[in-house]
Amino acid sequence: MKTSILAASLIALASHANSGVVYDHNDLPRIKEVSGNNAALFVRDYRGKTFSARMPFFNVTQTVIQQDFKAGFGTGLLPDVECKITNPRTLGQLADASENDIFFVSGRIKDTILGVLQLEDCKIR
Repeated sequence: MKTSILAASLIALASHANSGVVYDHNDLPRIKEVSGNNAALFVRDYRGKTFSARMPFFNVTQTVIQQDFKAGFGTGLLPDVECKITNPRTLGQLADASENDIFFVSGRIKDTILGVLQLEDCKIR
């Protein structure tokens, strides 16, 4: 019985995850609120979905342990969105960027850290 309930739940999650929903900057406040208040709802409704928006460049940082580069986009004390940068060409483009230059950012929602939306498989133009 427990196995069939779990299987039904996983099927429902999988069908919901493939619904083709794309979120943008207008959805950021709700995504951040849900992430901080209800992890199960965040995973069901947002994780793995696409986020796409035109956003101002914030910064590029390098992680200490893995030496990865992350690009931040948005305004405020912290960026609204962060993307891991693996493409050297994209990294070169961002090296020449100035704060508030506008970029099109698209990626799969992974998580939030300190209210910053973390994206995977980012495309930045």
